[in-house]
Amino acid sequence: MKNLILPLCLLCTSVFSAEVDHYSKRAIPLEDSLEKVNTMANEHLQVALDRVNSNENCSLSKKSQAKLYKSLKSEFANHMKGQFTKELIHSETIDLHKTHIKNSIYRDWNFADGMVLAIAKLKKGDTNSLGLSPLININDHYIGIDKFEHMFGMGFIYFRLHHHKSWPLKSVLKHGIFREKAILGGNIIETGVFAYADLSANFNGMRFWNHMLQLDNDVLGKEHNIGPYLKCDSGKWSINKKIDFSKYIDNTMDETLNCSKFARKSSLRKFNKRIKEINPDNTCPMSSAKINSSINKYQVKTSSKTMISDWLINTKGNGRLKFTNEFSKE
Repeated sequence: MKNLILPLCLLCTSVFSAEVDHYSKRAIPLEDSLEKVNTMANEHLQVALDRVNSNENCSLSKKSQAKLYKSLKSEFANHMKGQFTKELIHSETIDLHKTHIKNSIYRDWNFADGMVLAIAKLKKGDTNSLGLSPLININDHYIGIDKFEHMFGMGFIYFRLHHHKSWPLKSVLKHGIFREKAILGGNIIETGVFAYADLSANFNGMRFWNHMLQLDNDVLGKEHNIGPYLKCDSGKWSINKKIDFSKYIDNTMDETLNCSKFARKSSLRKFNKRIKEINPDNTCPMSSAKINSSINKYQVKTSSKTMISDWLINTKGNGRLKFTNEFSKE
């Protein structure tokens, strides 16, 4: 019985894990939802401010900031807790591709490939509250809605570790890699998919949260400062600038460009077989030019030997995940 405790505990976290099928419906165009999603986000931003303003006056004290972030996290979090994410997934005005696991590139997954996706195959219905995240077009970038969840969730963890606890950026990025391997996808108790695109979403989420009050320069350099989105004026929080997700979402969050790895070789074979059935030309990266053009944005040193891009971007194609020494400069 004791041997089952760890797997069951990890499985409990699986409700926060999701993958996305970038291939099955890729040939079907999606409307660019950037403007609608930005509008929705700024409406939820105001809801969060109204809630926190109703309780007390604002300040830049740690206590006041903590209450602000708590209210913001009620709107910007995963699909179970975040009101923005819930509305986005269930919106009737946002153009989405929703694919059931049984019709997806992960249809061959069994419990040895990834428990979350194997369980999702048992779920009835046409859509996916478990396993596969809908695909959305943001500024001509096709990404899973799970990338917003990573921005808001893991991005906030990155933000706290780096900006509040003064962890070195390299340590924060390594911590995110560990979590992606351990509880957020990259092992068979989860989905069995290690998504570099998730790492990019985590990183850009750290930037998103820093821009709320913009008390520190952007980690990519002060020329990337976008905030502050919010200001404390006459004792109340108010919107200073509007959220624009085009400042964060780029080619590195598209899993046909920023290639994932898999916990098992057999899973990799299953994945490659299914994407080739859709189109024999399907591969990863689908466009080396597109992913290479995004690398420059992340050419910021984390140490004498590494750049941010080294920790976020995989241009070498889908492969088998190594659970130790996956990153040569790690």
